[in-house]
Amino acid sequence: MPSPRKSVWRINAIIPRLSRARPLGGFSRRGVFLAALPLAAAWLLMGPSVATAQTGPGYLYVSDAGAGNIYSYSPGGTQYTFAANLNDPLGIAFDSAANLYEGDSGTGNLNVFPAGSYAPGGAAGTTIASGIFYTYGVTTDTAGNVYVATQGTTIQQFSGWTSASPGTQGATIQMNTVHSNPFGITFDSHGNLWATDYGSNTPDGSGNIVEFMPDGMGGFNQSQIFATGLDVPYDLAFDSLGNLFVSSFADGAIDEFAPNGHKTVFATGLNQPLGLAFNSAGDLFEADYGSGDINEFTPTGTMTVFATGMQNPAYLAFQASVPEPATIVLALVGSVGVGLVARRRNRR
Repeated sequence: MPSPRKSVWRINAIIPRLSRARPLGGFSRRGVFLAALPLAAAWLLMGPSVATAQTGPGYLYVSDAGAGNIYSYSPGGTQYTFAANLNDPLGIAFDSAANLYEGDSGTGNLNVFPAGSYAPGGAAGTTIASGIFYTYGVTTDTAGNVYVATQGTTIQQFSGWTSASPGTQGATIQMNTVHSNPFGITFDSHGNLWATDYGSNTPDGSGNIVEFMPDGMGGFNQSQIFATGLDVPYDLAFDSLGNLFVSSFADGAIDEFAPNGHKTVFATGLNQPLGLAFNSAGDLFEADYGSGDINEFTPTGTMTVFATGMQNPAYLAFQASVPEPATIVLALVGSVGVGLVARRRNRR
């Protein structure tokens, strides 16, 4: 954010130019100046959204369980260390406020890295919950709640972190499948919670995909098994059309399920695929736990290697793109301009 002194200087430099401007379509210079001044001041004071060269909207975040780090990747593939010295980090997820949550499976903690918390050498996280039995996947809902899949056959819900509220534990969602081992979790566009049950953790077809429906009171009281007979399904992600993609850790494949449940194989020949995430362009990214690579797939299935050199990349999360303040201000300026033109026409 610009310093107050620099912002004041910039405003002072603009004011004389605005005040000397010629009348616009019959409106006085003062009227145009007064209409534009608050918008110009807002843009100067707000500056661009919180971002650095190492973080920002559209960046990919990867938990490396082997290295104990979380890395951020620019859209061009440049790697930065976002957080270090974690203990077997697995699930990661952003909320709508750009806070990043991390399930630290080695300590049983749920940590949060507030928006804009990047620091050279690694950001410092805040623990908002502890004593969780081996954290796996992490996701958030539109209300800001955080969900953690655990080895203890449950998915635990926590209120989201804010500077005024550290987060508290809410509902516990019980898996009702044979093995009840949730690993990956995500929400669909209808607010239903989905989970992989990796079964016996051997390629014996005991894995399932489970869907939980909300009860309208902040919990989930209904569930159904969407798919069965899978070999160690770990993570899952939806594309913009509602198709579900599931990483099959044991098979080295990614399966695709249409909304009606029809299954096709999307990709094969992978080395212990784990985390999945889509970017805003619709490309699917996969954390190849066995090879240390991050692979990128086009919607048609063409694969390229996006990044290499990690020890054990586990889960993925994209920081969502948000409108820049300058974009918002330009939209407001356009609205003011339209209003001025309409007023001018109505006076004729």
